[in-house]
Amino acid sequence: MSTPRPLLLILTLSALLVACGKSLPQATSTPPYPVDNFGATSGTGAMARSLLPGETGYIDFQDGAVGNGEKSLLFFYAKWDPFSNANDATLQALYQQQPLPIRIYKVDYDTQTDLKNRYGITQSNTFVLINANGDPLKIISYPSQEDLKVLIQG
Repeated sequence: MSTPRPLLLILTLSALLVACGKSLPQATSTPPYPVDNFGATSGTGAMARSLLPGETGYIDFQDGAVGNGEKSLLFFYAKWDPFSNANDATLQALYQQQPLPIRIYKVDYDTQTDLKNRYGITQSNTFVLINANGDPLKIISYPSQEDLKVLIQG
């Protein structure tokens, strides 16, 4: 039985690369901007609890969060997106270091389709700053670290 031609070609090229000391390029998940995790070693995700009125924090999205009378930041997070994971780690680290002036809700990009449609979200790692009524004030996707700091300041 003979080996199919495409497979034979791939095996031959791979053998040549190995013989020459080369390896196949590896995919990377490096963000297009420098990630400063503010000392974080891993992103464990948002807190799974409710906050009291006026209390700030980084928590999982919950019904009633939009238009609840408080200015907030929605983070459309996707677990498969390395940039979302980097910003998740950054937000975790920031809230562990100091209280911040705004409540941030971690929104599941893959399941919250009604919320995505409401704000016109077409990609993960998007942040929406909303006013107390839930109206969008600013929408930014794949923010730089400086942009993210500005959003957090509200």
